[in-house]
Amino acid sequence: MADNYTLFAVALEMPEAAAKYACDLEGMLADMRGENPDEPQTHAEPMATDARAILAAAGEWYGTSAHFSTAGDCLLIEADESGDPEAVAAILQSTMKRFSLTTPFAIEWAHTCSALRPGEFGGGAVVITAAAQRWFTTAEFVAQTVAALSAPPTPEEA
Repeated sequence: MADNYTLFAVALEMPEAAAKYACDLEGMLADMRGENPDEPQTHAEPMATDARAILAAAGEWYGTSAHFSTAGDCLLIEADESGDPEAVAAILQSTMKRFSLTTPFAIEWAHTCSALRPGEFGGGAVVITAAAQRWFTTAEFVAQTVAALSAPPTPEEA
């Protein structure tokens, strides 16, 4: 049997208050999903509103499986087994909205497998702003590039 992994690590510069907010928001989301039964259940506003909005949009799939920490004005996010880029993107976008951050953030990830199986490796990236998310996967890039290179040349290219 093979195991599949989604791995990423990113350091994002932002105001220290925003980095702390992202960490606390991730913790609150885990609390609300019952993932931290030994932690006190403090759901202060406006963070609780942001957390409920993320969970409502995510449905049943939500779960970061990533570790959030801060180092001054830097947010560190690491997933060493089964990270969920969608959940991390939702937290980052919520933080960007809450703190009016305008510089886009990007996350790149790798899909790996414990066995050498075709189709089990790849990855992707997401670029996040307060208003939008742009997603890219290596599979889409390969398919688009193969199609473009397989097309007959245009008269201008010939």
